[in-house]
Amino acid sequence: MRRKLILVTAIFFLLLGGVLGFYENYRLPREIERAKYAETKTIYLVKKEIKMNTVITSDIIENYLKKETIPIQYVPSNAVSSETELLNKKTITTLYPEFYVYQENIIKSDKGFLNGEQLYSFPLTSATSVEVSPNSAVSVWVRFPETKESLCVIPKISMYDLVDATGAPIKDNTKASTKSNEVAYGVIKAKDYEMQKDLEIARKFEIYLTVFGENTEQPPEKTFNREKVISDSIIK
Repeated sequence: MRRKLILVTAIFFLLLGGVLGFYENYRLPREIERAKYAETKTIYLVKKEIKMNTVITSDIIENYLKKETIPIQYVPSNAVSSETELLNKKTITTLYPEFYVYQENIIKSDKGFLNGEQLYSFPLTSATSVEVSPNSAVSVWVRFPETKESLCVIPKISMYDLVDATGAPIKDNTKASTKSNEVAYGVIKAKDYEMQKDLEIARKFEIYLTVFGENTEQPPEKTFNREKVISDSIIK
């Protein structure tokens, strides 16, 4: 019985050695050769950390990313595979080294938030009689009730949203007008802290909007000077 067991074991290892030998000497080289001619695809790998809200330029692509060519069956369906997909896009999250770049990591550079941008809401007065909606290009003005003087605070900016007195978006604000009692506040992306400070002073008076581009002969220019308004003792 013992001899039989030894014989069976010997035959098993002999056959196993033969299979491994065949794979190593014949099958494996064929698989390697086949892999050389397999369909591949080039995708982008991060080699240096890229911060959130970075606009991807040619320099970023050259110095912070690298191409990697892999068999197509291993390519994630949402991986970025061309420079065109990257150029002038903006990262919406920090990209870390040795990770692939995916479509959901980037958006068009005019979408989302750039560094320093913050949502800012301000009250709208009945002086705004035009119809505005999210994404409308508008000019932001301030009017001083005592002198009836109007100054341009922001020559051109896109409306982000229109909200009611509770801060809730208007149910149907695709053509919302401040003539409606519903609209109480306009919301924009303030580009920087200076714009926010201008609006903080302007909102102490009457802020209203005009549609940008209506007066093509004389486009609005910024005439609001925060320091001058304060120094003239209009605000105390």
